[in-house]
Amino acid sequence: MAGIVDIERLTVTVAEASNTGQAALTLGQVVAKCVPFATRWSSATASDANEASDYAPDVWFDGSNVRVDRIGTTGALEVEVTVGQFDSTVTVQSGTFQLGIGAFTTSEGVTGVDTAKTLLLFSHKQAPDSEGFHSYSCVRGRVADASVLFDRGGGVGSVQIDGHWFLAEADSAFTVQHVIIQITDGNLSNTGTLGTPVTTAKTFLIGSYMIQANATNDNNRNLPYIDLTNTTTITATRKNVNHDVTVSVAAVSFAAGESIERGVLNTTSAISENNITIGTVDMAVAMPWITGPIFKNISTPQLQASKYPNPMCRASLTTSTNLRLEHNTSGNPNDNHFPWEVIQWEVASSGAPRRVMIIQ
Repeated sequence: MAGIVDIERLTVTVAEASNTGQAALTLGQVVAKCVPFATRWSSATASDANEASDYAPDVWFDGSNVRVDRIGTTGALEVEVTVGQFDSTVTVQSGTFQLGIGAFTTSEGVTGVDTAKTLLLFSHKQAPDSEGFHSYSCVRGRVADASVLFDRGGGVGSVQIDGHWFLAEADSAFTVQHVIIQITDGNLSNTGTLGTPVTTAKTFLIGSYMIQANATNDNNRNLPYIDLTNTTTITATRKNVNHDVTVSVAAVSFAAGESIERGVLNTTSAISENNITIGTVDMAVAMPWITGPIFKNISTPQLQASKYPNPMCRASLTTSTNLRLEHNTSGNPNDNHFPWEVIQWEVASSGAPRRVMIIQ
C-alpha cells in the first residue's frame, strides 16, 4: 500500500544574478510518475529584500532534470527538493497555471479524481512590480473532481504569476481530507475540523492561503502557519490581525508502515542554521517537509516584520537523527515559527529503497 517506489533528495541552487538552476535525476525515474516536494531559503539581505520575484521559485521537471525558475535575480536561492516516484497504485497528473495581470482566479482541467484520495502540490514564479509584497503574491490552491483551482486576493494592477502543479491520486496508499480555515479580520487564528479522526503520527499537512484584500506589505505579517493540533483539529495562526485570510489545508494520512514526526522551530535569534534532533529515520526513505507549497504559503512562517527575506525555510536531513532548518536572518529575525515534519515513507516492494543527494 506504500505507493512510493523511491525518493531522491536534491539541492538546486539558483545563483546570484541568475534566474534558473537545475539538478539531474539519477535513479532512472519515470518523470511522469514523480512529484517534487520543495523547501527553500534566500541569501538576499534586507536592503534588497523588496521583491517577491527574487524569492518565488517555480519547481518543475525539465526532461530528467529538476528545474527551478524565478524572474528576479537578487540573492542566491537554495531549494531543497525531495522527488517522490510513485508506483502503479498512484496516478500522477501535472500541468501549468497562470494568473495574468488583473486576474485573481483560474482553473485547469484534469482527468476526474477522487478528492478524498488526491493531494495537490504547486509552486510559482512572479513578475516584479514596484512593491513586491502585495496580497496578490499569495496563491491558494485547491483540487476539485475535474479541475485544480488557484486564487489570490485583490490588488490594483497586480502582477503575472506562472506556476506548475502536481496531483497524486492514491488507490489505497493514502487518504486526504481537505479543510478550509477562515481567519477573519481582527483575529489571529482559527481552527478547522477533520471529518474523520486521524492518527497524528501517520498524517502530514499541505497548505496554501490567500488574503482577501488589496493588502500592501501585509502578506508577510499575515502568513499563517498550520498545526495538526489533535486527531480532529487543524489550527492556523498568524501575527497580524488585518484582513480576512483563507487557508486551504490537505491532511494526508497513511494506514501502512509510514511514520511522521513533527515540531515547530520557534526562533527569536539571528541564528540562521538550526539543528534539531529527531527520532532515528531510514535515510533511504525519509523526507523533510515544511507544511506547504514553496512560496508565500504555509512554507513561510509567521513573521513580525515585512519586506525581509527571512520568512522562508530550507529543510534537510544531514544524518538519520538530525534535521537542519536554514533561514535568512537579515533585517528583523524576530518571532519566526517554522512548522516542520519528517515523513518516513514505506517503499513499495517493486522498488528498492535508494538515496542520492546532489548539490549543485
